[in-house]
Amino acid sequence: MNDHVIQAVAQPHLAHNRLLRGFNRYLTEVSHRGSSKRTGCSAEQRNNLYLLADQTLAFGVPGDFVELGHDVGSTTRVIASVIDRHSSPARFHLYSDKVDGDTLQHRAMLDPRACASCAVRVHEGPIEEIVPAELPHVIAFANIDLGQGDPAELHCQRILHCLSAIYPRLSPGAICVMMDHHDPLRTVFGWDGEPGVKMACDHFLEHKPECMQLLYGGQYSHAFFRKV
Repeated sequence: MNDHVIQAVAQPHLAHNRLLRGFNRYLTEVSHRGSSKRTGCSAEQRNNLYLLADQTLAFGVPGDFVELGHDVGSTTRVIASVIDRHSSPARFHLYSDKVDGDTLQHRAMLDPRACASCAVRVHEGPIEEIVPAELPHVIAFANIDLGQGDPAELHCQRILHCLSAIYPRLSPGAICVMMDHHDPLRTVFGWDGEPGVKMACDHFLEHKPECMQLLYGGQYSHAFFRKV
């Protein structure tokens, strides 16, 4: 094994080794994307999404699955494969205001080896119009990923709109994942590229029993809360 690799494993606290690990993570993400052109979601985040989605079905939380974002699709296969593995009757609803409906439907047509029977429904249009109008009445799992470089205040308002619509429909025990949620004081590594997410979550959950649970997402940040 290369001496530099051995040193990076044996002495991870050194600054140059942290830099080396970060570079290795970047190369890994590039290789993982390959021809699929996935962006903005790390391998760690996809793993966390799989485990959290699996929890809701393993513990019998009722409801459908929803994913909201300007470019949903990079995590669709991961979440839908969980529904399929459990042979769950839950439907998976995708909401996007930036991706053409035909393109999004194509992304939702998953590799049959990973997801052969999951029922996926695509909702296309401005988020403020299709949410909450086209949301399912009961939700077991939600993934919100609206980061697109908007000013923090505007992004915060869009997140608050979605949380206000989704929260009353979450079953007890349901999980809501917030992509790009970054706490500068507590997040390990990650990237504070969308500060409006934490602003919205702090405001929305201020007087509610739920609290944000931070996740390790490699080079990107995210967190979740579980409905009480």
